[in-house]
Parts: sequence; C-alpha cells; structure tokens
Amino acid sequence: AALQAGMAAFIARHRPDGATYLPTLEPLPDLRFSAGTDAPAPTVSRTLVRTLAGIGFAVLLLACVNVVNLTTAQSTARVREVGVRKAIGAGRGGLGALFVGEAVVLCAVAFAVALALVAAVLPAFNGVMGKALDLRLLREPATWAVLCLLVVGTGLLAGAYPALVMSGFRPARALRGAFVAGRGVGLRKGLVVAQFAVTIALAASAAVAFQQLRFLRDAPLGFDQEELVTLRLPGENWEALRAALQARPEVEAVTGSAARPGFGTAASIPYEAEGVPEPEEEGGPRMGKEFVDYGYVEALGLQVVAGRSFSPAFPADEGTRMDESRYFHVENRGLLLNQAAVRRLGWTDEEAVGKAMRFYTYERGTYYTDLRGRVVGVVSDYHASSFEDELRPLAFSLSASPFGNRPAWALVKVRPGEAAATLAALRRVWDDVHPDAPFEASFLSDDLDARYASQDRLAVTVAAFAWTGGLIACLGLFGLAAFAAEQRRKEVGVRKVLGASVGALVALLSREFVTLVAAACVVAAPLAWWASSRWLDGFAYRIDLGPAPFVLVGLLALVLTALTVGVRAFAAATADPVRALRAE
Repeated sequence: AALQAGMAAFIARHRPDGATYLPTLEPLPDLRFSAGTDAPAPTVSRTLVRTLAGIGFAVLLLACVNVVNLTTAQSTARVREVGVRKAIGAGRGGLGALFVGEAVVLCAVAFAVALALVAAVLPAFNGVMGKALDLRLLREPATWAVLCLLVVGTGLLAGAYPALVMSGFRPARALRGAFVAGRGVGLRKGLVVAQFAVTIALAASAAVAFQQLRFLRDAPLGFDQEELVTLRLPGENWEALRAALQARPEVEAVTGSAARPGFGTAASIPYEAEGVPEPEEEGGPRMGKEFVDYGYVEALGLQVVAGRSFSPAFPADEGTRMDESRYFHVENRGLLLNQAAVRRLGWTDEEAVGKAMRFYTYERGTYYTDLRGRVVGVVSDYHASSFEDELRPLAFSLSASPFGNRPAWALVKVRPGEAAATLAALRRVWDDVHPDAPFEASFLSDDLDARYASQDRLAVTVAAFAWTGGLIACLGLFGLAAFAAEQRRKEVGVRKVLGASVGALVALLSREFVTLVAAACVVAAPLAWWASSRWLDGFAYRIDLGPAPFVLVGLLALVLTALTVGVRAFAAATADPVRALRAE
C-alpha cells in the first residue's frame, strides 16, 4: 500500500511528458485469486472456493442431522442404562460427556475411513476438476491440527443435543420403563425437512447450472470457429510467418488480430463520430477497438452487410502518418464497424459507409493515440467476448501498417484433417521463422470450450455434493423409518389381523415421511430459485428460469423417499402379525 501511494510521484519524475497512467500493484500471495488476465499462472475465484467449502460443510451438517435424529429416536433403547447409571451416582454432566465422547469417537473412526476414501478417489477428482492435488498437506502439523478440530467440532455438534436429551432422563421413570418414546419428535421432523431442503436446493441449482452451460455451448457466437488454429505471436517477422504459413497445403487462409475471437477485444477507447452527439457516459463514450489483418472477416465467416472488407487492393486503408510524433497518430485509415456499433451511433448500415470517425487517448494535453479515418464497410455482429458479456459495438482497423499495432495472434484456417498432423506441420513452419520462440498453438474451438471448464467443474461438483447429500439423507430416512416401524409393530399387527392390506399398511407407515419431504420441496424451491437467479445474473445471455428443474428434482426426491421408506415399510407390513402381538 505504501509503494502504491508513492507511485504517482515516481511516475511524475520519470515521465516528463505528463502521463499519469499508474501501474496497479498486487501482493504476490493474492495472485492465486487474481481476477486479471495477466496472472503468471491459472487462477481460481475466491467465490468458487468459498462456495465449494460452504457446500462441503452443508453436506457435513446433513450427516450431523442424521446422528441427532437417529440417536434421539433410538434413545429408548438406552433409557434403562441411563436410569441405572443415575441410580448409582452418575451426574448429568458425566452422562452428557459420555454421550458426546461416543459421538467424537464415531467421528474419529469416520475420519480414518474418509482419509482412505480421499486417497482412493483423489486421482478421479483431479481428473474432473483439472487439478493436481495430492496428500502432501498431510505432512504439515497445521493440517492435522485443523482436521482434529474438525473431528472434535463435528462430534460436539452431532452429540450435544442427544447428550442433553438422554442425560435428562429421570432415573425412577427410566427404570420403570415409563419413558415416553415420542420425546424430540418435533425436532426430528424439523431436521428431516431442513436436511432434504438443502439437498433438493443443491440438486435443483446443479440442474439449472447444467442447463445454462449447455445453452452457452450451443449458442452461436456469430463466427466460424471450426478448423481455426490460433498462434501466439512474439511481435516480429509477422509478414515472413504469414507468407510461410500460406505456402502450406494444409492452410486455407492466414490472418491476424490483437485478440482471439471470443476472448474479448484488445482495447476500449474514446471515440468521436461524424454528426453524432457524444453519449452521456461516465468517462466519455468508448467503443471496442480491434486491430486485424487482411482476411480477418473472411476467415471468421463474417458477413459484409454494407460497403466492403479490407483488401490489399485498397492499400489506402492503412492510412498515413499525421505528424512526427512518436505516438500513434494516423489519419485516412479505413475502418470497419459491426452492426452493434452502427446501431449505437444511430445510423443504418448503408449510412455508416463513408462516415468519419476518430479514436483517441488524451491526457494532460497529449494525444497518445489519435486514429482518424472513414468507415469502408459494416460487418455482421459476433460475440468478441463470452456470452457472459453483452454483444459489444466494435470498430476494426488494419494492423498491417507501419503505423499499426502488430498482431498478437495469428489465426490460421486449416483444411479438415487430422489435428495432430496439422499442428506438426505448423510447428515446422514456426521453427523455421521463430526458432527461439515457444510454439503456442491450439484450435480455437477447443479454447472456447475450455473457457467454461471452471463453470463445468462447479456444476459437476455441486451435482456430486447433491447426490452425496441425497444419499446421506436417504440413509437417515431409512433409519428413522426402521425405528418408526419398530415402534408401531403391535399396531401394524392388530391392523393386519383386522384385515388391512399390505398396500394400506405401507401407505400408513410411509405417509408421514413423504409429507415431510414434500414440505422440504416447498422450502427448497424459493432457496434454489434465489441462488440460481443470482448465479445467472452474471451472464448477459441466459436461459429463462422456469419451474421445470425444480419440479423434476422435487418429484425425484419424493420418489426416492417413497422407495427408501417403502422398503422398510413393506418389510414391516409383511411380517407375521402373531409374533408382533405376542411380543412384550
């Protein structure tokens, strides 16, 4: 912070021309979470890390809910034990510590099993997430300290309420067997609703995420991305490289640009347009400005809707130098606009051709960029950035000029064929022209697909958490259903003797749990809708958030509940009623 504060004075001393553009400093440890595009290595979103951690803890809480539910539900099995312990002098605090200690030991055993599972599934997890995580962190004492705190904390969370309930039994009533088994029923019902509400909300949110990502992948970007190889350029010998590439039989066309299509534009700078009042924008009106080479429009398959494209037959499009300034001052340049830019300026496509425009950067009396020219053509719109951003107005000028910015990327349209052989041929050309520069080539379609890789991983992870949470919730529900069936064993026997059918008994034992899960669906729907809407707000182009994913996930939850509870209910309904009626 102190260095950043002194940067203005430093720039003033070393830039006597008055420029005040300041570098933005960033602490090295923060680079892993950097939001910028110039980080030296792949970065990760803080929001993503916090989201995954939050979901992980939510699933852990689902397991804790199971412990609370099952322990309190089956507390009658230990009521006489509590009575005996209290009768011989055990205090409530000692009993509470006993039951909490049992929960902590249970968590410790689960932790040992979890470590084995992590070691087993880590390679598959790395494959899905595109990471290279390993178990080296387990060598650090700090890691073990955190994990031990997690185990103890989970044990306390899961065991506190059951310990409070069971240590409060009155010994005389407990020894007489007069304890009422219905204690804590309201809490158990509330926890079941909360448990399934979290699971259903996660599953519905994952379904929405998959819908949005499929929409992004299938939506047309407005340009031809197939068989287009991108090469990062070192900044020199562009003409020699272009000529050598064009001579290859695998290559159909070669062009260049300052930015890759679909990954944003090189700059957004102030502009002026003939006969157009300046828009009321903070910091002045700006427009995306892209430097491209001859053949750019044709290589991307863009349509020229008015005027013409850049062509070597019109060398005047390159412009002329305005003065002897060392800055970028060029006039009489040919310009192309996309249709979004034409609409913003209030022209028709035909009216735009021939209009004068100016692009500039100006500060403290100095024009660092001053590019003047006329529109020679209008091209169809395409998404220069991802679908997360709105379609931007764009202006294009040639980079194949002594006064222009050299292309940062070569775009090579290749003939359909084997990708490996094509890239090998391009590498041989590259090594001849740039033997000391790294060969960084890839198919643009692959890069565009990979752009959504982090979103894909988030959706897959949320879905995996949802299925895990659903499995945990169903296991807990099965245990509660088994306990409920045991508690109502005599009732079931009486009803069966009096003629109740198996189907009616299954419905009787299942109705309560299906009702609870239905209530969880009602609670989860608005939560999932809110979370999904917030996530979709980050996309300029998004799906319509309809009821389908929420309804389908809710129906799936009800079906799984009916199956889970129905299995145990069917076993109870088909049991011999004589054994149930004569049992004491």
